[in-house]
Amino acid sequence: LQWSALRRILPAAQQPTLALPLPRLRLAQALCTQPSGDGEGVGTGRNKRLGSRNPPVKYAQYTPRTLDESLRYMASAAYKEVYGERPVWFHYRRNLRGSFEASKPRQRCFNTEGVYIRANPCPLCRDEYLVLDYRHSDLLVQFLDPQSGLLLGVGKVQVCKHQYDKLQLEVEKAFDSSYLEAPVPFRFYDYSLYSGGRPLPADPFGDYASGTSLPHAQELLIEPPLLDIQRPKMPDRYAMEVGMQQRLRKKYKGKPTRPQFSTAIDEYLDKQIDEGGLQKRQT
Repeated sequence: LQWSALRRILPAAQQPTLALPLPRLRLAQALCTQPSGDGEGVGTGRNKRLGSRNPPVKYAQYTPRTLDESLRYMASAAYKEVYGERPVWFHYRRNLRGSFEASKPRQRCFNTEGVYIRANPCPLCRDEYLVLDYRHSDLLVQFLDPQSGLLLGVGKVQVCKHQYDKLQLEVEKAFDSSYLEAPVPFRFYDYSLYSGGRPLPADPFGDYASGTSLPHAQELLIEPPLLDIQRPKMPDRYAMEVGMQQRLRKKYKGKPTRPQFSTAIDEYLDKQIDEGGLQKRQT
């Protein structure tokens, strides 16, 4: 039976005894949800009563901050001392084995009760003063590509999935509210495809396309550099075979090789046939 069915069948006095074979329920009951006065606490209660070998779990409560506090924090000397002139995600690295990056981000860095997952939280979750808001342009611009103006990938910024979804929403709201400059590419269109046979000017974009005020794709193309690649020197296969034959001939000097040995056997058999000791083989 499932746990939900057992809760409906068994009386309330017998329900706590089923927490022993269920590790997930046991961990949830071991965590204390009420923080202590200094912000740090120890999970007590069922973890001690059940006699578990697991040590008590320390936790830190996630305290959400306001936008004004985040703006003052990013303008303070403490922020400059921690992050400097780099983005907030620049120095962050996941605690993974080896030199390989994570294939997919973490779903979230804290549970529904606001308790941190202490295994190296993402750049936005570890600093509670970094508030994602569409009006917080100083923070959002750190997650945009300086070349294209689009949002960087989650593998680049290395934030959890929960914060990245929120980041995408706030960036789009900032584009719509003009807090950030939205990337709008300039395109030339062939209006003859949309005119429906009606007459058009000779060259509607002639003055603009030939002008120097707009960048052209031909001007931005960079030719790849010519590289003089030195191919590795491959050994001469024929010289290797000749050298191998010479070494074998020197090693088996005076001994008949396989073709010579078969020829000697044929001569011996022919001699025996001529003497009449053997009958001629049918070939």
